[in-house]
This record gives sequence, structure tokens and C-alpha cells, in this order.
Amino acid sequence: MLPTPLAAELTEPAVQAGAPAVARGPWRLIGDAVLGTEPRQRVWLRRTLLSGLMYLLFNLLRWAGAVHGLVPWRSAQVVAAYEITGFLALYAVLRSGRTRHLRDPALTLLQILLGLSALVLNYAFVEASRNVALPLLSLVLVFGMYRLTPGQILLAGGATVVMLLAMLLVMWRVHEPGFDVAEQSLNVVLAAVTLPMFAMVARRLAQMRQRNVRQKADMAEAIEQLHHLATRDGLTGLVNRRHMMAQLADEQLRLARSQRACCVALLDIDHFKRVNDTHGHQMGDSVLIGFARQVVEVLPGPDAVCRWGGEEFLVLMPEMAQAEARAAIERLLRRIDIALPAHADGSPWRVTLSAGLAEVRAGETLQRAIERADAALYRAKQAGRDRLELAT
Repeated sequence: MLPTPLAAELTEPAVQAGAPAVARGPWRLIGDAVLGTEPRQRVWLRRTLLSGLMYLLFNLLRWAGAVHGLVPWRSAQVVAAYEITGFLALYAVLRSGRTRHLRDPALTLLQILLGLSALVLNYAFVEASRNVALPLLSLVLVFGMYRLTPGQILLAGGATVVMLLAMLLVMWRVHEPGFDVAEQSLNVVLAAVTLPMFAMVARRLAQMRQRNVRQKADMAEAIEQLHHLATRDGLTGLVNRRHMMAQLADEQLRLARSQRACCVALLDIDHFKRVNDTHGHQMGDSVLIGFARQVVEVLPGPDAVCRWGGEEFLVLMPEMAQAEARAAIERLLRRIDIALPAHADGSPWRVTLSAGLAEVRAGETLQRAIERADAALYRAKQAGRDRLELAT
């Protein structure tokens, strides 16, 4: 006789933040007024409203029973007042959005406790429901494993036993007509023995569910790490040559379809061997790391810049014509600022860069464009370094 969030939990579709907006008609406006516009909040409120729908259904059944003399009017009123008040209070708190910062913003434990306490009231005041009320208590605890933590399930089980004992004491004191204290005491004692067992089973299942969730998260993290290791240069964090080759193949297919502009550039740190020989490989690694950090701040992005080999880097610049690509490379030449110890004579040692840039011609392969960029890079070094040369 009690609603739980289980059905909504199992059937609720995933809601992604930032999903495309749906055309706002009258029903959409009503939905926004009832559920709000924040995607996660809408999920919580849908579950709560489904529980409210079930509360309404059971109240209608009780009122029908009262009309036909099966349920006392006073009993139907007491239980209805409790369920409706509790539901409306929970809905109001969730709709206000004040629970968003909580670990369980849907207040699932409170919803479960409201349902359990409503069942206890049904058991006390609605004689026709006593044959099913106690089994439903156990079922609600098992349902709780889908949303509650193992500790919360034990808490809910213990609270249910306390509520049953308190209900028995109250009914004994008020001498409710039709409530056989001796008979119901036996039922409550049996429930007090079996409910903790159900709570332990639900707790165990919740622990298994949490372990599965952690294992999936660990596996996803491991896959992400493997992908990073397979596609990134271990020192600079830029994409490695293998990954860039795959990107070049994809870009070649796009170029064949769209004939859009595209440029490639080869960059080389000037006198890098001299840095290693003078200051050691650790300083050389620092230069590479610093260069990689600065290059992604100026050029299209980390996935467009590849450590091509040693101190040489390849830049893929899709949808860039030569003028735009040239401006970007020249900004980089001015931007490079990596601290190095001074020369032996005290003069500053500035890290500079040579670059060759090629715009992909119509019908030309990217490999051929890279070869032309490499030839332009060679000319830049021959012309004195610290400069950009355009491919012929």
C-alpha cells in the first residue's frame, strides 16, 4: 500500500546537462513550473511525483473502502492527512532546489522513511491492510538498496522496528477498536525479527552494487589512462606521432570531401643540442615541457600539436588559410619565453624557434605538404634561425 522510488529509478532515462532545448509549448511550460528547468532536479521531482501518484491511488482506495464501510472514516482521514502532508513537504523542499548541495539531493532516505511510516500507520488504523502491510515493509527495504547506502538501509530497518513497537504501544494505550493487542503483538515481534534480516540482505546487495559501481569507475579510469599513454608523449603531454598520423588520415579524408583550407607547420627549437650539452638533459627536458605548454596557448589546441621527433613538432591547422596560419606561427615566435642560465660570458641565452609552414594545395596529400613544410624549415635554419619560412 506504499509507493517507493523504485519504479522511477529503474525506468528514468539518463538526463545529460546541456542537452538540446525542446520547443517550449504549453505542456513544456507546465512541466517547467512543476519540475523546474535544471535537468537533475527534474529527475528527482519525477520520482517524487510518481510516489505522489501512488499515494493518491492508495488514498482513493481507502476512501472507496470507507464509502462501502470497509475502512473507518477517521482512519482514512488520519492516514491520508499524514501521507499528503509528508509528500507535499518533501516536494516543496526538492522543488525549492535547496537540496542540490547535499550528497543525496533527492532526499531518498527521507522518502523511504515516509513510506515506511505510512505503512505502519496503515497497519495500525486500516484493518483491511494488515495482511499486506508488514510484507510491504520488507519490500520497501529491499527497494531502498537501489538508492540508499548500506548504512542508510540498516538505519531504515532499525527505524521501522522502532516505529512498529511505538505503534503497538500507542494502540495498546488508546484501545483502538478492532485492534487485538495480543495478536498484533505476535505479528510485530515476528516483523521485528525478520525485518533486520531483510535489511541485512538489502545492505549486502547495496554493497555489491556499490562495489560494481567502483569497479566500473576504476575500469573507466584505467582505460582513460591507457588511452592517454597510447596517444600522448610522455614528456610534453602533447599527442604523439602515432596519434597524429591517425589525425592526418582523418583530415585527408575530410579534405577530399570538402576541399577546405588546411595548413601544416613544422617547428624546431634552435640549438637544442647545445642546451643539452651545456646544461644537461634535465634542462633540455624542461625546455621541451615549457615549449609544449606555451605552444598550446597560442596554436589551435593540444590535439593539433604533436611531438614529431626530438625537438621537432608538427602542427595541424585545419580550416586555416596560409595568412591566418602564418599570423599564428609568428605570434608563437614572439611568445616563446623559456628561462635558461646565461652563457659563460654572462650574455642571456634565449630559446628561439625556426618554423616552416605549408598550405595544402588542391589535390595534394598531407604527406606532401609536410615535406614542403620540412623544406621550408630547413631554409629557415639556413637563413639564421628564429624565423618562419613559407613553403614554395
